[in-house]
Amino acid sequence: MAEKPQTAEVSWAVEEFGQVDLKDERLNFRCQGLVEALGQQPTAPINQACEDWADSKAAYRFVDNQKVTPGKILAPHSERTVERMLDHDIVLALQDTTFLNYTHHPETQDLGEIGTKSQK
Repeated sequence: MAEKPQTAEVSWAVEEFGQVDLKDERLNFRCQGLVEALGQQPTAPINQACEDWADSKAAYRFVDNQKVTPGKILAPHSERTVERMLDHDIVLALQDTTFLNYTHHPETQDLGEIGTKSQK
C-alpha cells in the first residue's frame, strides 16, 4: 500500500487559533476544529457545519463551557491580525453597513423592503 505524502501545511485554523488559551488542551483543540468547520461554511448553523450529530453536540457543549468566552476565542485571532498588519505601511479598516432604499422610486420595481430575505 502506498503511503500518503507528508505535508507540512498547517490548517489556517491552527495557525490563527493555535495560541488560544482556554485552560484546557481539549478545549483548545476543539476550538480549532470548530473554527475550521465553521470557516468552511460561515453562513451555516452549527448543526450543518459539523460532520455529524456527535460533532454538533460537542460544539454546543464547547460554547456552553464556562471556560470558553468570546474574548478568549478572539484573543489569538486579534494578535495574528495585528501581526499581519505590521507587515504593511497602511492598513484600511473598512466597514459598510449602507442600505440603499429605492422603495420610493416609482420606476424601480420588485426590490423588496430593506432587512427582509426578499430584499435585492
